[in-house]
Amino acid sequence: MAELAYSMYQITHRYVNGIIEEIPNVKISVIGGIQLNVSQPCGDMFVPMMFEVRTKGEPTKDLKHIFTEVHKYD
Repeated sequence: MAELAYSMYQITHRYVNGIIEEIPNVKISVIGGIQLNVSQPCGDMFVPMMFEVRTKGEPTKDLKHIFTEVHKYD
């Protein structure tokens, strides 16, 4: 099941990238990941796979590291 989730993420990632490429010159933030539906008492979880800021004609800013830094401020 894990391999299926990662495969579906890759398919969706390519699809969304195709849509983003068609957007005119705007700054856009993109967050992508895998939603885990877990039975109670745990509840659902989200596994972030990417967090980027894109502007056409500029390098993509990869901000995924922010997800690992969140707990430093707790």
